[in-house]
Amino acid sequence: MALMMGAFATVSADDHDEDDRSERSEKRQEFKAERDDLKASRDGRISDNKDEAKQNRKDSKSENKEAFKDLDEETKTALKALHSELKDSMEALKESRDEDADREDLLEDMQALSDDYQTKAAALLADYPEALAVLEARKEISDKNSELRQDSAEAREEFRGERGDLVVKYKTNFVKRIGNKLDNIPEAKLEKLLTKISAMIEKYEDNEKISDEKKDKIVAQLVALQEMIEEKMEDTNNEDILDIEAMLELD
Repeated sequence: MALMMGAFATVSADDHDEDDRSERSEKRQEFKAERDDLKASRDGRISDNKDEAKQNRKDSKSENKEAFKDLDEETKTALKALHSELKDSMEALKESRDEDADREDLLEDMQALSDDYQTKAAALLADYPEALAVLEARKEISDKNSELRQDSAEAREEFRGERGDLVVKYKTNFVKRIGNKLDNIPEAKLEKLLTKISAMIEKYEDNEKISDEKKDKIVAQLVALQEMIEEKMEDTNNEDILDIEAMLELD
């Protein structure tokens, strides 16, 4: 009898362990599904926003430049000076930026310079309604693309989840170490690098042989690098502010 009870207890324990393993496996699958959905949503929003902003800029460049052909020389000269002032102010702002400064703060300061430029340029074009209309349309595009960048930023923050503080920590370190080096890398190579990073994130997320603490550190670093590259590409393609002048063809 004792032998039979012992055997029964062993079988019961084995069944219990099997149930635990099955439950843990189901939870892992549920977590993976939720994570994959969140990642797909994040990547989709950022990709869609990038494509829409790019199309907005493309559409604006096809606008009728004939609206500016009748500007008098005095107005052209004044616009040239205003544009030169804007470019100098933008460069000075970027160069004076502290390494620890928040990117969104920089973009807000750049937008403030753009708004000031828009106001002054509009005053110069007050007697040229067609040119003024084109300038105002470009401002609307700038505002729209700014909203798209903000939505992408929100998508990144949502994806961080509980690793948010770690991501910010590593991102700050990366900006200090390699931020400027990204300026010299072609966009096509940055795209390939993002694809590689995305694959690495999935690889480590699915790795059940490493501890959660180690996984959090590795994935947080990869996400931080991913965000930094994405934002660098957004900043590089942010032609909305200075590109207003491209419509004028002052030379």
